[in-house]
Amino acid sequence: MRSGCCSRPATRRRASRAALPCPAWCGASFAGARSVLATHWAVESESATALTSATFSAQGKGTLSRGESLRQAQLAMLDGKLGNGRWSHPFYWAPYALFGDPVR
Repeated sequence: MRSGCCSRPATRRRASRAALPCPAWCGASFAGARSVLATHWAVESESATALTSATFSAQGKGTLSRGESLRQAQLAMLDGKLGNGRWSHPFYWAPYALFGDPVR
């Protein structure tokens, strides 16, 4: 798992990258990956950790696809099962998108 593409502060050298959406300039970092879990906007760290951990934990059991694992983690967050209701607002669970192969 790779994270933090958008969390790095922009510097003069990276200023042009900072203006681009993460998938546009981070894509090279994931060359060879079957899929990438990315966000459409900056996310809060604690909820991001919980959602990605739940996603990869469910997917690692081998019964759910990557896409379904993400969906289940998002639903758990929405329903308040993940984060005790603190992250039920769409700001916390909606920015995630799975690019690439959602099945394996």
